[in-house]
Amino acid sequence: MLLTRLKKELQDKTHQPKQSSIDLELADYEKTIQNLKDDLFNKDKDLQDLRDELSNSTNKYSCLKLEIQNLEQQKLQAEERANKFKGLLDIAKKELQNVKDLELQRYQNDNDVRGLIEKLQNQLDNNKVLISELTNEKQQLTGKKISFIFFCIKKFRNLEKINNQNEINQKTIHLLEQNLRIAKHDLDIAKQD
Repeated sequence: MLLTRLKKELQDKTHQPKQSSIDLELADYEKTIQNLKDDLFNKDKDLQDLRDELSNSTNKYSCLKLEIQNLEQQKLQAEERANKFKGLLDIAKKELQNVKDLELQRYQNDNDVRGLIEKLQNQLDNNKVLISELTNEKQQLTGKKISFIFFCIKKFRNLEKINNQNEINQKTIHLLEQNLRIAKHDLDIAKQD
């Protein structure tokens, strides 16, 4: 309402022969305030868009959280399998060593013992490959979890930055409106003189 009245006074002034510097200053204040309000409106729209994006990210986070829980369950199962195979690997090593000892002591020329050693060696190699695959799977699961955490932190920081900028713009508008009231008061005094 204040801006409407000031605008009317400015229009009335255009019919006068000369326009005072106070009138020009009031027009400049009005234009500046309008520009800041437009900028604030755009910032609010951007903020709403970010809030919507954050809401979508939160939904995605919930889904990914469930997926992470499933992946962690799979990781636990993989670790249990890895521990089981590690135990089997230790047993296989002991058996292999025992067979080698028996081979050295009694069955150096026995083809059956050599076949058993080869079989145990193949099992040992297969178990090593399986443990390596399980270890890689565990590292991939950990990497996905860390990447998602960094994504969420970045989004929250962007939202905080825009909120801070909006607070600064609102303070600036308040100050300019206060200066506008002072200038109008000075104008009224000048008219009375």
